[in-house]
Amino acid sequence: MDETKRKTFVKDRYDFEDLKRIVWQLRAPDGCPWDRAQTHESMENCMIEEAFEVIEAVNNHDIPNLREELGDVMLQVLLHSAIAEEKEEFTFDDVVDELAKKLVRRHPHVFGGEETAKTPNEGLSRWDEIKKKEKEGRPQAAKGELARIPHSLPPERRAMKVMKKAEKLYGHTKAQDRLMKETQKLLEAENSLTNAIETFIKDMEG
Repeated sequence: MDETKRKTFVKDRYDFEDLKRIVWQLRAPDGCPWDRAQTHESMENCMIEEAFEVIEAVNNHDIPNLREELGDVMLQVLLHSAIAEEKEEFTFDDVVDELAKKLVRRHPHVFGGEETAKTPNEGLSRWDEIKKKEKEGRPQAAKGELARIPHSLPPERRAMKVMKKAEKLYGHTKAQDRLMKETQKLLEAENSLTNAIETFIKDMEG
């Protein structure tokens, strides 16, 4: 690393602007070959894995690891934004602007002078109502609520999301109880298989 880069990028403490500059440097012509090779598509699994690692840290109450994993998710956002800027699709500032506008727009009880929501359910209900109105008229709106659930979710988790959405739209049914139990069995089987594979690897290493 030349002296100019060292002074620019090597610090005792970084802020968000520093982080952006680092990520953009990784994508620069003299940056990292791996980072430069990435595309929106090549990073799909990275985003999924990092998100699940955040969940794992939360479930384990592992705060230091949670801090690290949240940073890894942030890296995915920054890399996608850097790629998009290079392709003139959108900028990171566009991402920030759209998110900020959405948060203000969907919280009129906080930012719009409406009566304050008194419970978490009231806050969520207002969010959902505004979201539904925003989606009306858009191409994806014609698909319906259930069809818009991402197919990229793991099958058992997508099944649970479909059932929760169906209950919200159509009310609870006995069929949902049965499907929920079957989905839970699939989750338990998946965990059992994962544990068996881990045990096998440990035995091989031993």
